[in-house]
Order: sequence, then structure tokens, then C-alpha cells
Amino acid sequence: MLAENFWVQRQDLKQACLGMPASRSPVGDIEWRRREKDEHEWVTNSLGFSLRLNKVEYYKEVGTLHYILGHGQHLNIPAIHKGIESFTREQELWLKLAGDEKGAVLDKVLALQGKARLVVEVGLYVGYSSTRMASQMRHWGGRVISMEVDPYHAAIARNTIEWAGLTDHIEIWCGHSENLIPRLKDRLPEKSIDILFFDQQGTKMHVDLQRIVDYNMLSDRAIVVGDNVLRPGAPQFMYWNSVAGPYETQVVSLREYKQEVVEDWMSISFWLPHSPQARQPMAIPEAVEQLGHDTDGIRWQSVESKVSEQQWESHSQRMRREFAACGITPPEVVPYQDAQGRSQVELGAQAAAKAESILSACFERPAMTAGKGEAFDGYASVNASLSEAQPASKALREQRVAREAERNWERPQTLFLAGESSPALRLCSVPGLHLGARVWSSGQALAEAVAQGRCPELRGARCLELGAGLGVVGLAAMVYGAASSVVLTDLEHMQPLLKRNIELNSCQHTCEARTLAWGSDVPQKIKDIDVVIAADVVYPTKDTSALYALRQTLFELLPPGSSTRLLLAYQPRADQQFLKEELLPHFSFVQRALGEGPCQLYVCSRKAASAGETTEAGG
Repeated sequence: MLAENFWVQRQDLKQACLGMPASRSPVGDIEWRRREKDEHEWVTNSLGFSLRLNKVEYYKEVGTLHYILGHGQHLNIPAIHKGIESFTREQELWLKLAGDEKGAVLDKVLALQGKARLVVEVGLYVGYSSTRMASQMRHWGGRVISMEVDPYHAAIARNTIEWAGLTDHIEIWCGHSENLIPRLKDRLPEKSIDILFFDQQGTKMHVDLQRIVDYNMLSDRAIVVGDNVLRPGAPQFMYWNSVAGPYETQVVSLREYKQEVVEDWMSISFWLPHSPQARQPMAIPEAVEQLGHDTDGIRWQSVESKVSEQQWESHSQRMRREFAACGITPPEVVPYQDAQGRSQVELGAQAAAKAESILSACFERPAMTAGKGEAFDGYASVNASLSEAQPASKALREQRVAREAERNWERPQTLFLAGESSPALRLCSVPGLHLGARVWSSGQALAEAVAQGRCPELRGARCLELGAGLGVVGLAAMVYGAASSVVLTDLEHMQPLLKRNIELNSCQHTCEARTLAWGSDVPQKIKDIDVVIAADVVYPTKDTSALYALRQTLFELLPPGSSTRLLLAYQPRADQQFLKEELLPHFSFVQRALGEGPCQLYVCSRKAASAGETTEAGG
């Protein structure tokens, strides 16, 4: 019924443009108000069936249309976009829009690609991003095909598009993407899509992308954009596009629209049709699939009940940690505000020109047999220019990190490691500041095990944590594990965060922060300990000097035959050679699983020195 009404309203708009009287009252005259939960009404459709309409479910979207028809000037696209943004601000509502910073990313992607002939959008919603892109593309005859699963959203967006005067440039396909994607093959020539924009459920993006690739619908210069790939997350999509698949990917780190605290990513992936990976089938590791399951959990939780900004921010930072553990570490850039207060992204004309020259060179030699980095080193160069070559962008990123550090100093993250009925840890974290300025996966898993009483070795123990980062495990040992004292060690630049987190958890009398570089002499004062804690300190790297320095420090803290225990939390990764060949053979150990995830805990005791073995810690 709602869809039928909107169709009539669309006809009214056309009649109004021609100076004809409307067939019924325009949408602008309807009464809109905020709805309360579980507010329903019964309606009867043309076939006589009674239906219960949930007024809560679409009141935000209907209100958006009502507002822009009243405040956004007809055919004035900037005014329409401003009306949508003003409505969300005035009503303090969150809408799933690619607005503000995210809109600036779309603008720059269009500029980087050139005169895109066709953009395919999966996830139309109320028509904000499609009208934003089509308003630019109409000048050179480009168009947008937008897919939308929800017919109510499609009806609302159709009115937005009509009001913007872009009906001839945007085609709406209503239905499930898996059913609509074959239509692309049936109606369009191959290699038609210049920009593919996913604004849908993150755990479906990789499947839809692969369907489109299998139909050979991406042009040779195609750019694939993904929204909300960090929050709630698109783990499979990000793994394939930035680790294993035929793409070079960078991300824009920004705030989720209308949520000042919550970090999100938009991904920009350059399609590499001639790379060896383009001929390989998509393969997603089990750990990444499990992470996708977790993201769907909080997504559905947000549908059924409200998820607070703090919960979303905690989820975003967890996704960052888990992404890094899976090797998803794409280059990042950040938006900024220009002199007029508009959001901008420094992808830049220089990067676009470099991309054009590199692409031209690459497509002159279609047979490429080298590895991913060498075969399309041009794209790597583009990414380098996006993230590093522009001093202004680097300075802006530093300024943003500094602002976040200042904000997080007073608004720490809360971790409920043993359920909300137990005391919480409070942590000041600044992702992007330093490698250790966030909680990593095995550190979180070990801290949870401590909080749940699964590490009895800590009770009454004098503990020292190596590479403490934010100190989450050492503080958990103090707060939950009944340790008698804890020394948190890390490099000099981590000391302010460590000391702040000790203060936030009122552990000043039993916990201290110390500077300790692996491989340097350990001060005698902190050698008198019972337990050494080390979480996420062993990782695959080409430069193993840091790992051998770590081993040297461990050997100094735990000499042969020592009664001191080592609790080593480890995230299994592709290369486990150092752990299994260089470290564990020197210890007797018991291996335990840390929860349901892949992280493992090794409870280690140093073996006694064998005959003729030197006790010197060497590397």
C-alpha cells in the first residue's frame, strides 16, 4: 500500500513539473512525527486482505522524504542532500547514508576513475549516494544502476530521485542482489561496470563481487568501493580484496555518519584483471568466515535492539585487531575539512594522474606472470601516493590521531571481560598512534581467560608483562587474577598510555610501568618475579631481529631450570617457524585453548641446561 501511494506521489511530481494539478494531496502535506516502539496500524489492501503495518519500521525514511519535499528545492540536488543531512541532525536520528565524509570519498573515486560510464550500487536506501554520483555523471552521459532489496526503501528513493530530476540517469532494480546480478549479464555488454559500490550487508559483499567478476562485468579499470567494511564489518570482502584476491586496496578511516565516536572504513579496491590472482578461485580462511559470523551477530542485534556508540566503538576496534591478525592491513588515509567546512579526501589530482599513466602502461602488456606486487606495482605506487606521498595528508592524519588521543584520554574504552555484572577494565587506546596502542586478539583472549579464573598461575604471583601495549593482560591479572604485583613493560613511547591505564584502574600501588626494550639488559630490580606474561609478541615477519631480541630477554628472565613461569598467548598464523623451532624447544609447556577462537596459551617452564649447553642468551 505504501509503495502504491508513493507511485501516485511520483506521478504528482511529474504533473507538478508540467504545471498540471496533482491527483491527490502531495506528500509534503502528510503529518510526520516520531514513532514509539511497537506502534502499529491495520490497513486493508486492494484485494481485501488486512495487514499490520509497523509504523516504527519506516518512520525515519518516510520522515526524510517528507522533510526534503518541504525543505529541499525541486531539482536543487545540493539542497536535497542538505535537507537529508539536516533532518537526521534535527531529529537526532541515524540513517545508513554515505554522507558527509563518505560522500566526499565517492566524489573522489569518481574523479579518480575518470568519466565513469556506469556505476552499479548495491544498497540504494533513500537515494542519497545514487543521486550524489548521478548528479556528476549526467554531465558526460553516465548512469547509475542501483539495487535495493526493500520495496519501501525503493519507493522512497524513487521519489527522491524524481524530485532531484535524475530519473533518466538512475535505474532502480528492486530485489535480492543474488537474483538481480544475473540481469546485468543479460542486459549489459561485458566489462560495462566502471565503479561498483557495495552499501549492503558486509558478509554478502564478497559473494556478490565474485558473481559480477565471474560474469566478466568489471571494466579493465574498474574500482570497487565498500562501505561499512569495519563497522559492522565485511571480513571476507576485505580479506579477498586486500590479502588474497586480484585487487590493490586502500581504506579511508573515518567516523560513521552522525556518530562522532565510532570509526568505520570505506575501502577502495583497484581491479587487477591481468594479475595471476584473477585466475584463482576465491578462498576464504575459516577464521575469517568465523569473524563474518560475529559481525552478523552485532548487525542483527542492532536491528532487534539499540547498540550504544560505546559498544559500536568497541566492536570497531575489535575488528581492527582481528583484521590485522588475518593480515588485513591496507594503507589508510583520512578525510579533512576545507576552509568552507566541507569534508574532503586527499586522493588528489597527482594520484589520479599517476594512476592514469600506470594503468595505460599496464594494459599495454596484458600477459603478466610476476607476483602480485611486481605484476601491478603501479597500483602499489598509487596507494603509496594516496597514503604517504602527500605531506598534507600525513600531517592531517597526525592531527586527527592527536585529537583522538586527547579525546580518548578522558573517554576511555570499557571492557567487560567477565560479563557486565563483574568489574570492568577501563583502557585509553589510540589506534593509529603506535602499533601497541590498541588491544590485539590474543591479548584480549588471555585477559578474558584471566577474568574468568582460568589462569590460576597468577594468584599471589609477582608478574611482569613484556610488550604490554595498553597493559590489558597485566591489569586483568591485577584486577581479576589476584596477582600480588605487576610490572608492565614496553618501549618509551608507550609509557604515557600504560601509566594512564594504571591510573584509570586504580592500580597505582600494586602496578607500575617500566621501559624495557627486548634484547637490552633487564634491570635487576624487576627480575625477581614468578610469572612472565607475553601476549601477541610472536608474529610472522621478514626481519626476525626483534623476535631473537625477545628470545634473549625471555632467556634472561627465565634461566635454565628457573621456577618462573611464562604465559605466552599466541595467535596462530601462516608462519609458525620461529615459535616451534626457535622458542618452544627450550621450554616444557602445556598448551591450552583461549576460548572458542584460534588463540592458544602456552604455560611454559624453562628446561634445565643439558650437559655442555651454554646458558648465554644468544640469537
